[in-house]
Amino acid sequence: MLITLMACTVFLAVLTTATSVTFAAAVSFAHDVFARGRRRRTGAGETRALRTAAVIVGAVGLSLAAAIYRYPTDFLVTFSISVAASCIFPALVYSFFWRRFNRRGLLWSVYGGLLFCTVLTAFSPVVSGTVFALWPEAHFDWYPFQTPGLVSVPAPFVLGWLGSVSSPQDSELEFRGLQYRVLTGTRIPGRRSATVGVLGG
Repeated sequence: MLITLMACTVFLAVLTTATSVTFAAAVSFAHDVFARGRRRRTGAGETRALRTAAVIVGAVGLSLAAAIYRYPTDFLVTFSISVAASCIFPALVYSFFWRRFNRRGLLWSVYGGLLFCTVLTAFSPVVSGTVFALWPEAHFDWYPFQTPGLVSVPAPFVLGWLGSVSSPQDSELEFRGLQYRVLTGTRIPGRRSATVGVLGG
């Protein structure tokens, strides 16, 4: 009975996680890809777009899982956490606590964090050079640590600051329009921001 109870608990936890991730990815896909047209969708159209996005995301996820099931993919957990910490955390901190943070700082922070995280993970011991790596026989692991966060988290803070202080004066106004669009889902009344297309405008 204890083994059955634990198995059911683990199954429900995995099912809930997979459902939440799939739904979040489908919402992002439907909002950023399907909603690029100027014509406003009705409630039925939005539901249909969300269902289509969920099917696409699920099919891609199942295809990738079937293709790489023989390979050790434990590093993907560390990579996903590092991407979230490198791309989202610095942008949130700057947005909440620094008034001079602007569009260029946002782009440099997000894209720089993603680049650092991807490159350092690709050349870390979790991909090559160790017995638990993705390719144990290869040896291009010049980055000595298993997690890229030691470098990829501080670097976006520096890039966000550097991009903000080196941008034109009107960049802050553009970023405020972008921030308003992210928080409310609509443009600022009476003002069309040139930057709203960055996040799927």
